Amino acid sequence: FDDRILKQLDEWPAFLLRFFPIQTQLGPEKKPFERKLKIKASQFFKHLGEAPLLGKRGYLFHLEQTTQDLDVQKLNLELENIKPKPITEPIKKPAQRIDLHIEELVQDPTGMSNSEMLRIQLETFEKNLNQAIASGMHEITFVHGIGNGVLRKEIQKRLSELRNIQYFKDTQKDKWGYGATLVRIS
Repeated sequence: FDDRILKQLDEWPAFLLRFFPIQTQLGPEKKPFERKLKIKASQFFKHLGEAPLLGKRGYLFHLEQTTQDLDVQKLNLELENIKPKPITEPIKKPAQRIDLHIEELVQDPTGMSNSEMLRIQLETFEKNLNQAIASGMHEITFVHGIGNGVLRKEIQKRLSELRNIQYFKDTQKDKWGYGATLVRIS
């Protein structure tokens, strides 16, 4: 895991796990119950171990705190009354071509570290890609420049991990060299 994922893991809210035991043998009835689980990145990897019954390695957590019996009928009532929240603002369709040169993204990049610049460029890339996907665009071009290729490689790595990307390729070589990537969204 890289630091970015671990930082996000710390920001996750606690999980609320609900258990509905299925009885396969005669005996006392096991009631449904719930547990809260807050995962902290610093502790997460300490929970790797052998999963009982499965015989495989996995992350194991004790769920014995905050026991609370569940009222299944009340829970069903709550679920029936949940109404989806309306989207507050319409999805904005980004421009067909997004320039990721740092000078285009911040007023004065002087004094910024390389990692700071890369973070801003990648945030802009992800925001515009997500908006392009959500708004139904078929293509979008990201101009990242040639440089030493760090931004280009990171963009292409992230694109290769997404299922709804049909393909991506270097584009407009006559204008940008290898400094622009065309993304075809499926």
